[in-house]
Amino acid sequence: MGDLRFYKPTSTPGIAQRTRVTLTSAQILALHGTPITLVAAPPAGKVISVDEIVGKLTFKSTQYTGANAVEFRYTDGSGAKVTGDAASAWLDGSVTAYVKTIAAAVTPINAAVVAAVPSANPAAGDSTVTFDVLYRIVTL
Repeated sequence: MGDLRFYKPTSTPGIAQRTRVTLTSAQILALHGTPITLVAAPPAGKVISVDEIVGKLTFKSTQYTGANAVEFRYTDGSGAKVTGDAASAWLDGSVTAYVKTIAAAVTPINAAVVAAVPSANPAAGDSTVTFDVLYRIVTL
């Protein structure tokens, strides 16, 4: 997903950072009930400002089934949306594919960024998904 040399983690507020999280098939199959943290909550008085999230579905042999858009939210699976959704057609696809989402306006204080599905866990499927998050920690 690109060269990460210019986005090393830093404690300096406002500097762009990247993190990469790979979800296993077991994690994806439980994503409705068990959202996965992509960026941990920052210290008190700070917010995570997400610029973009890029996802890569690495297709193995069995498609996921169900109407399962992947949502990116603050705090947990019911928090404010971080970005637009990754469409269910992407997660349920039968080829390796990428998706990119852009940040929304709401940014809660001291909240983690998670990936979740809104209605039910996907069924079947054995692919992995990697999310690459470009973000900044902002002091209020």
